Amino acid sequence: MTPTRIAATFPGKFGDLLWALPTVRAISEHFDQPVNLILSDYLAPIVDLLNQQPYIQQAVSYPVWQVEMTAPLTPRVPPTEFNFDRIFHLGLDGWPLANLPKCIEAILHQQWKDADGPAPTIDFRPWITAPRLPPVLDAHAKFAVGFTDEWFELKFGIHELLILCGNRVVLCAEGSRWQREAGWEPSTWIEAAQTIHNARAFLGCCSALHVLSVAIGKPTVVMEPNVHRHHPIFWPEQVKDRVHQVLGGDGEWTFDARHVRETIEKFL
Repeated sequence: MTPTRIAATFPGKFGDLLWALPTVRAISEHFDQPVNLILSDYLAPIVDLLNQQPYIQQAVSYPVWQVEMTAPLTPRVPPTEFNFDRIFHLGLDGWPLANLPKCIEAILHQQWKDADGPAPTIDFRPWITAPRLPPVLDAHAKFAVGFTDEWFELKFGIHELLILCGNRVVLCAEGSRWQREAGWEPSTWIEAAQTIHNARAFLGCCSALHVLSVAIGKPTVVMEPNVHRHHPIFWPEQVKDRVHQVLGGDGEWTFDARHVRETIEKFL
């Protein structure tokens, strides 16, 4: 019997959740109905954007689901029983051994039952649709910029050196150094999605905003000074056509502003 009410759950960080959404969409397409998405409290800020996606019936975050950022995350499964015919717990089991979306696909397959039919194949066509903003906010920039606070001085300096590339919008979180020290207005997830959608390209580090840009289908230029984030788990082969790492003449990662500019200018 085909289930009539399906749910998926996810704790964790924003970037991990965004990598999980192709799997959520595959569940929806397999059962030919949108999926209810149950999230930990940490993910509440992104719920409004998720509820705009056609493969999601309703995304909700639960204040009682407080997750500790351990490896694996604890508790990985929500503490409350839910009344669904089929529920998939997609939280990562530990440090990923393959790239993030493939790990989440494997977690889905571990929970798949014969009665569900053949397990779906995950595809990576753009999976986030950006909703329209009010006209006052619906501005177009050549490129959007979104960096974390890590290595802030370096990233801020490179951003300032790109001024000749044309107009750009910086996306940042409430309370970040980009707001407090650089003076940029914080963005909601819906505003960030629409800004990236309107821009020709995105520039950032290995963070949730770069995954959002990939999910929207934009050329995504990544300048990442943290060597630990050069690990292959962060760079799925399935979307390599959308991701453009800033590399030096030796083919290695660099934060040389000249190479950053050369890479972003290809899309402007």
